[in-house]
Amino acid sequence: MMMFFRSFVCPPYLTPGPSPFASAQATSNKQERGKDSGKILIGFFILTFGLIGCGDNVVENTSSDGNINSLNVADTCNCIELVVDSLGTHLLDDKLYTGICLSYYSASYDKYIEKNLFEGKLHGKVIYYDKDGAVLFEEVYENGKQKRNGALDETLTCDCAELEHVKTSDPLVPTLVKLDDIPFTGKCEKYYENSEQLYMESDYKNGYLEGYTIYYNKDGSTILMEKYSYGQMISTVN
Repeated sequence: MMMFFRSFVCPPYLTPGPSPFASAQATSNKQERGKDSGKILIGFFILTFGLIGCGDNVVENTSSDGNINSLNVADTCNCIELVVDSLGTHLLDDKLYTGICLSYYSASYDKYIEKNLFEGKLHGKVIYYDKDGAVLFEEVYENGKQKRNGALDETLTCDCAELEHVKTSDPLVPTLVKLDDIPFTGKCEKYYENSEQLYMESDYKNGYLEGYTIYYNKDGSTILMEKYSYGQMISTVN
């Protein structure tokens, strides 16, 4: 018995094509990938702008060595919004305030005072401005305690006995001089005992002798002048 096989070719209108279910699934997958990409992109923008926003304002923090560090904070407010208790603690909505508060000249947008605060206490600089925006005066605080400072165009003067002498690792200038834990810039004076006659005066810059140290007799005449640069004596005049 002979068997005949006839090849059969499907006509074009019967050729199998993509399944409608497969097409729908592919479309769905593309949509899901698009949604995921959108979520990632949105998250990226939120994170980026959030970080930028948090870094816009800075509270200056005075470290133990007298340097000013920066603390990123998010808050700036008008000082009239804060409640200050009898201990000088600044509160906003009954919470210790960290941030910058600004005071303005009456009936004006001109800034008068800028205060840096950390956990309710003045911490860092308090700056006073004139109506043109120029700095009139600066004060420095640490945890609510004021460090002595002077007007920008004046020299701070203190009793030499108030200065703290701190050892350094530099053999050329082994001593750093501080006042209120801040490297001292200004003039210190020492008087004869039970007298108003000046015995000695010394000039300092950033904690080091800079300029002249002068010694006086009881009649006010000069005994000796020493000239210093960065804590080192460079000349003497008798």
